[in-house]
Amino acid sequence: AEISLQKGDKNNITYIIISVEKMKQGNYPQVIETINNLDGPVYKEFINPLIKAWAYVGENQPDKALKELSIISKEPSFRALYNFHAGMINDYFNRNDEARKHYEVIVNEESLEMSFRALQIITNFYVRTGEQEKAVALVNKYNDDKLMLDMLNKLANNVRRANPSETCLLYTS
Repeated sequence: AEISLQKGDKNNITYIIISVEKMKQGNYPQVIETINNLDGPVYKEFINPLIKAWAYVGENQPDKALKELSIISKEPSFRALYNFHAGMINDYFNRNDEARKHYEVIVNEESLEMSFRALQIITNFYVRTGEQEKAVALVNKYNDDKLMLDMLNKLANNVRRANPSETCLLYTS
């Protein structure tokens, strides 16, 4: 990516690759400087704030991280993603009440999908904060045969309605 940049290839993917490498090296100021080169609404309203938020975490600046992350909260379709990352940032800084608030948005709002990774992290949080029964209940909620059956029925209906000539995602509602 750095060679591409030196040769004049200044596309967004090049900057993302360099930013991720700088993040792995712990060079957080360079991450922020590099990621600011991203251009376009998807980058400025989603990728840039997400990467910068975690760079601020690396710099031990939780408030700055959460302020940066709040940019993605403006888009309703990023609601689960925003709350998941805000929960993890607060969790990392032992701000358990704030972390719980964000995690429970994901847990309690039926319209938000729970990823397996989010389920792992949230149940881990509950166990670490002495709420093991809550963790077990959450896992059981997603281990419910009826829930799995509903998800499979929805997928089957989406497959039946799918038009092969159009691009479609079968797992959307």
